[in-house]
Amino acid sequence: MAITVYGKQNCKQCEFTKKFLDSKHASFKYVDLTDKIDEQKALKDKYNVDKLSMPFVVTESEVWSGFQPSKLAKVI
Repeated sequence: MAITVYGKQNCKQCEFTKKFLDSKHASFKYVDLTDKIDEQKALKDKYNVDKLSMPFVVTESEVWSGFQPSKLAKVI
């Protein structure tokens, strides 16, 4: 399953998410959105969210914000 993690520098929840996926040997793409205002806006528009909290995780079946190990475990 394809997993994309959008995050920012100095984001603890982003680091927790990446470490969790690494510990499970899960394949994922990480996109750093630090200082990329246009890309952040495009993501908000694409997924119809008012606020983009990091990390923003996109899978084939769902999207969510924050470090959510139970959701991650279901998609790996």
